[in-house]
Amino acid sequence: MRIFLTDDTPELLFPFTPIRRTWDIPIGGRTLRTSLARAFPAAPLIPISNNNPNCKAGDICINGRALPTDELMRALVERKTPPENYPLLDAPWDIVVHHTQILREEIAWRKKHCSLVEIRKGVWADAPITLPGNVVTNTQDGDIIIHTPFSCGAFSVLHGPLLIKKNCSISAHSFIAESAVGPVCKLGGEVKRSAFFGYSNKQHHGFVGDSIVAEWVNFGAGSTTSNMKNTYGPVRIHWKGGEKKETPLQFLGSLIGAHVKISINCSLMTGTVMGACSHGYGIVHGTIPPFTQIFNSQKAELPLSIALTVAERMMQRRGKTLSEEEKNILSSLFSSTNNERRSFGVFPSSRISFS
Repeated sequence: MRIFLTDDTPELLFPFTPIRRTWDIPIGGRTLRTSLARAFPAAPLIPISNNNPNCKAGDICINGRALPTDELMRALVERKTPPENYPLLDAPWDIVVHHTQILREEIAWRKKHCSLVEIRKGVWADAPITLPGNVVTNTQDGDIIIHTPFSCGAFSVLHGPLLIKKNCSISAHSFIAESAVGPVCKLGGEVKRSAFFGYSNKQHHGFVGDSIVAEWVNFGAGSTTSNMKNTYGPVRIHWKGGEKKETPLQFLGSLIGAHVKISINCSLMTGTVMGACSHGYGIVHGTIPPFTQIFNSQKAELPLSIALTVAERMMQRRGKTLSEEEKNILSSLFSSTNNERRSFGVFPSSRISFS
């Protein structure tokens, strides 16, 4: 048996593609690739860039945008073929729609299959760690899983369901709830119903809610995402080209691509989308193309050379190196999004004044 992962329309999941392939985008702390590898440990996973794999009898062909639910995995194991009309991610905000459901399933899977010890009621860790006595853990709404090493500052609240992967830290006086975090993240302030893919920082005060944050993102102190409109209505996203996209969500924060940098005291308005390697200052709203700097109504292009330098510097702080493959992906993304930036009013000669 072979499993073919097709990548028919990756652009639907901007801003997380093409830095990640569709099947490698985490939802509730798991990816489709990981879920398939668990269900079929002996089967090779073969990614392809079109929708016409050379499937033979006994092979499984599945769309990379498939939701990695327990129900889908059970159906695949039983039927050896995807069920009809299995659910797909058709927009990046669908990750928020299904976040809590899949987070609960992922926590249940880890409790069953990982070696964990219960360090407090409903709090599980992969080593017998002791949390500070003044840290509150609330598991009324779901369990908490912590992978070590882990540190948590005093007077913080951890509220389940919550999955914290290895090498994460929580600042003192923080509230972290219903989220999937890590690996290698530093969080602080208030984080609720959100996902941090890994290697991202929101270490200071400020609120991130109902948001999806890709890797190598940094939030400055005081930066905040709005997750609800003043009208209490469904969030509408100002999409590429000025198109307005309706979502089914009353609560939707920001969708933030890889290598994004957000300044101190930056306000991300409800439903903000930030493309990879964009920088936000002041008040940010709408969909920001990759490699764009935005300060209120001012816009400027972030040169590729600067974006690569910033990425290298941040990665070095975590003992990582920007690979040639990653440089090529970012370079290709810069070239392929030139027209998006021009349509957005961003040109190489554009400048931002902070005075």
